Amino acid sequence: MLPTPWRRRRGLAELAKMRAAVRPVYDKFSAAYDPAIVTLFKAELERVSKL
Repeated sequence: MLPTPWRRRRGLAELAKMRAAVRPVYDKFSAAYDPAIVTLFKAELERVSKL
């Protein structure tokens, strides 16, 4: 079953809520690592999310 536009919008809203909830944790741990590693990690997450 393909997602309807309503379900897609709802899913995007849920994703935005989850990202906002984990943002403080992400920022805290990102500051502890080398910025080059954080950049590579973000690029890999972006690549995988497009699969």
